[in-house]
Amino acid sequence: MKALSGISIVLLVIISYACSKEDTNRVPIPVDKKFDLNGDLVADVSITYKLYSGNINGSKYEIIKGQLTFENPENELMEYDSVGFLLHNNDTIFMNPDSTQHKWRKGGLVLVTRFHYSNSDWPEYWSIRDESIENTFYLGFRIQMNPESKIIGWMKLGISNITGDIIITEDEYSVEEYMVVVSE
Repeated sequence: MKALSGISIVLLVIISYACSKEDTNRVPIPVDKKFDLNGDLVADVSITYKLYSGNINGSKYEIIKGQLTFENPENELMEYDSVGFLLHNNDTIFMNPDSTQHKWRKGGLVLVTRFHYSNSDWPEYWSIRDESIENTFYLGFRIQMNPESKIIGWMKLGISNITGDIIITEDEYSVEEYMVVVSE
């Protein structure tokens, strides 16, 4: 009986050491958030983080993705054919664009990722969707207010490549046919 107790204690120590070793390699995952863009006190946008794991050619991997999604699946993000989703100060957003301006797309957008193979350490920094714009990003949106009306607008995002944290630092919206991104 004493031998069985001793073996149980040794196994418990080994298991707790293995678990603690794995946990020290795991990077912290930012907290999910919700934001109200149109002032109606109802969340319009969610920022969520998920950990995925898998296997590529026999090597296990993990990836954390930070994604922006709308609470209402009818709401849309603005997308340019040539440059994707990210806007710049002074870009124009159209309620009903023609084919040369931009288009509207439903669904979410992955903004940050952190990837590693299980036999290596996590990278020091998060990968941001478009590194060339540094830490400031603008996204255009179109929100269905009710069956008869929509608004267009833009949101300015702050993204940390150290923590992976995404926040909306500024936003504007309009019921007009177009608007220009103007931010300080």
